[in-house]
Formats: sequence, structure tokens, C-alpha cells
Amino acid sequence: MAINAAQLDKGLVVSEVNGFVLDQIEKGYITTLRDLLTPVEVVGEGYPLRVTWAPVYGATRAEITSAPVRVGVAVVEEALGDLSMVTAGNAYVVTIPGGKRIASLTLHGMKAANGNSITSQASLPTDPEQHRLVVRAQVGSQAEAPIHTVPFVPARGAIPASLTGASFSSGVLSLPNVLAPKLRLSLAIKSFPEEFSDQPFTLDRVSAVAAVYPTDLQLVDNAGTVLWAFPGEYPSTNPPFDLDLRVNFEPALNAALAAAPDQPLDVTFRLKGKAPSKAGLSFPKPQGALVRDFPDTPIMSVTLAGDPVVLPIADRLADEMPSSVTGDLTITYSGIRILTELSDNLPNGAVSGFVVTDQPVARAYPPQALIDTVLARIGVIGRVPLGVTECELAVQLVQMIGDLPGEPYGAPGVLKLTTETAVRTHWIDVPAGIDLSRGNVGISVRANSGRFLWASADGVPLVKLAIYDPDPGGRALNLNGLHLASVTSADETTTPGKTFPTQQFRSQPPVFDSSLFMTVDVSDLTLRYAR
Repeated sequence: MAINAAQLDKGLVVSEVNGFVLDQIEKGYITTLRDLLTPVEVVGEGYPLRVTWAPVYGATRAEITSAPVRVGVAVVEEALGDLSMVTAGNAYVVTIPGGKRIASLTLHGMKAANGNSITSQASLPTDPEQHRLVVRAQVGSQAEAPIHTVPFVPARGAIPASLTGASFSSGVLSLPNVLAPKLRLSLAIKSFPEEFSDQPFTLDRVSAVAAVYPTDLQLVDNAGTVLWAFPGEYPSTNPPFDLDLRVNFEPALNAALAAAPDQPLDVTFRLKGKAPSKAGLSFPKPQGALVRDFPDTPIMSVTLAGDPVVLPIADRLADEMPSSVTGDLTITYSGIRILTELSDNLPNGAVSGFVVTDQPVARAYPPQALIDTVLARIGVIGRVPLGVTECELAVQLVQMIGDLPGEPYGAPGVLKLTTETAVRTHWIDVPAGIDLSRGNVGISVRANSGRFLWASADGVPLVKLAIYDPDPGGRALNLNGLHLASVTSADETTTPGKTFPTQQFRSQPPVFDSSLFMTVDVSDLTLRYAR
């Protein structure tokens, strides 16, 4: 069979075009270069099918999504040396040891009746007519019909050319891996098998090279369990065998993970066979992921009330960006939101401010700013200073007289605070029924006991104001400053299988933030790290 241009276009290369490959192409097992299987040694310990994955901190399980293996024929050539040979009329019969397949016979000292050496098809005698080198299988003393000739038998009418597959060059008769206990070699004249007439010739000796196919193949896992086996010889007429090892590699990787969570996962299966055979193998790198889920905290809850809140993951995250992060996201809006246009942000970096004692400190707003506003809560931004065990803080809406607090708009609210290192917003509810229509609204803060550091920016104390609003208005829920969801309903809403931005889940748990007061539940959070 000849390689045509179309097959070359598909990626076959000349160095790989031999008799075996041609046979595989003819049977349709090979159509592109990637279908060619790599010959591998399978004797002894066998050929390793190894999977190694770098560890991921906190990984709880391994998943395999793809682990294909293709096993097929690879041919090993085995030199058999000189064969036992006897004459049979005008023919020579050689005995093949051990049921070997013959890939080639070297015909030493082959001469025609006229004494001329015969070393190739071109040197075959042509007197009185063209001679053919004829190969027959022989069982016992009985020769069978010809199986190959050089040159082959030409087509005749509607009968195609026959007895093809052999060639003769440099004294070597190449055969397509013939299996027979004995081979009978003769020189014959005439064109067609029924007319062949053996002619005399001489032959000193015959040496052989055998073609060994994979034999007694087994694929075993890392515990030695046989996953697949092909007893006896794997014939070239068989197509490659495709295996899916996902269900085998996955538990092996999980066992390795459980045994040493912080170490690379290293699992080896082996393809074994009987000497001296090889096997054809394709084993692309298995695809999958190391997975981190959180069985101890299936639901992680965050309550947002004006300040950013970290997702409560008990431990750090791997210093590797996951390939995917999914979970069910449930949002419950509380009906309160920050009045963003009159509220301040938490300070970044070093914090300065006013130390509030028993003398009130006030924050004034523009005269008309809050006239028509019904406040729900007031949040003062700061902390109890170090060295102060606790503080009782009185927060009151007042009518400002210039920069000084004047008449109150209502009774003060009282906060009891303790020492902490972080600056945050401390909320107090605004009593119902307070009328701010007189304008010039300010907020007065006084320490009934202890002291309070009221954070400021540009000399202005920092405050957040919250109002009642039944409509969340599509305002954003952010994750580390990136938009995660728009809140459009006052009812509880759940998004199953929500995809989270992966870059926010590297090294440290991410932070939720919103101008809305809400509860955020993340359930069945799953981080996958592709491998």
C-alpha cells in the first residue's frame, strides 16, 4: 500500500512509514500522526503511567475529569540467528522456533543454477523467463499454497494483484510478520500460482528476525490490582484498546491526599507484559482538579451593616488562584441602606481624630441636608483607645448653632464599647418620630465614661447615616471591590451554583461590602484548582 498525499497532509511523516504502520493505516486504525502509539517497554516492572500533582493548601479531595489510555500493538524485532534448514526437491524448508512471527529472512549465499548470486528482486534470474521467489507455509511435510512472492502476482482481468506484502533487497527477504511453524522457499517460473514450476537454486543458510507483538498485557494500579488484561498475543489485526481510568485514578489520588495532604500527589499505574515485547501506548496527562470545600461550615453567613465584612473561612487560602469558585449565594435585604451622599468611608492607613471625653464633640451638616429625612441609624466611626477598658458613649441628634451643638432633636442613644484595635462603624438606632424639619442638623457625641477616638478626615469627624428604604434599587454587593450581584428584591433571593471571581480567593478570604444592610449566606462553597 502506498501513502497518498491526503494521508501525508494528515500529519504522517516518512520516518514513521513502515510495513506495520501501513498495515495500521489500511485497517483504519491510524488516520493522523497523533494516532500513532509510542512503543514502550512493558517487561519487568512495566511501563509507569504516573500522575503527579502539586499540592494545594486545604485541599479536601481530588477530581479526575479525563484520564484516557490507548493500548495497542508495538513491534519488537528479535534476532533469531540461523534457522534449521533442509532441502525439499528444488526448495528449502526452514523451521521457525517457538512460534515466532517472521519479519525478515536473510538468504545467505543464494545462487541461481548458473552460479549467479541472487541478492534482490532485480537479480532474480530471467532465463528462460522471469523467476519468482515464492514463500509457502509448511506444516509437517506438507507445503501449503503460496502466501507471498517477489515480485507479486500481477492482476489478471477482474482478479486483482495477489501474494503481495514481501520485498527482497540486499539479501533480505522482508515479510509482513508471518506466523508459521515452517517456511518453504523456492524459485519458480510462470506468472500465476497454478502454473508455478520450481527451479533449482542453492542456498547456504538462512537467518531470521522475528516480530514480537505485545503478549500477556496487564494494566495494574498502584496497589497491584489488575484493571485490564489481554492474555496471549495482542494481534495487529486488533484496533487499539481505549481505556478510561478516571474511576481508577481518582480514588488513588484521594488516598494519596488523605495520607499526606501537604505533599505532592504521586500515583503510578503500570502496563506490564511478557518479555521481550513492547506495547503501543498513548497516555495524555490526566486532567482534573484538587478541590477545597468546607464540610465543617456548609453555610457561611455574613451580616453587612455599613462596613466591609470578611467571608468567615476559618483558615487561610492557598497561595494559588483557583481555576473556579462556585457556591449558592443567598441575599436577604434588611430594608435599610446607607445614605451614601451624606456618609463617610472608613479611613485607610493611619487614623487621626478627636478624643471624645465628657465634653461633647459635634459633626455638623449643611443647614438643609436632612430636613426631609427619616433616619434609621447613626454610625460613628472610631474605636476605644488602647489603655481604656470600656467606654459609654452618648450619641444625639442636635440643632447646630454655628459649630456648636444646640437644642436636641431627641433623647440620646447610648453605646457601651470595649477596647479594640480596629476602627469600625458603631451603630445606634434613631428613635422613631424625630422631626428634623428645623434643619441645621448635627450629631453630638459625648463619653459618659471612658474615652472614644472619633476618626476624622480633614478635621471633620466621620459618620455614616442609614435610612429606611423598602427597595434595594439594584444596588451592588461587592467582593473585594468587584461587583458580585445587584440586589433588586426585598425578598430573600438565592442564586444556586453562583460563579465567584477566582482572583478574590487567593491567600486570604475575600471581603463583602455594600451600601445595603443585608445578610449574605454562601453555602456549599467549592474551590477548584485545575491540574
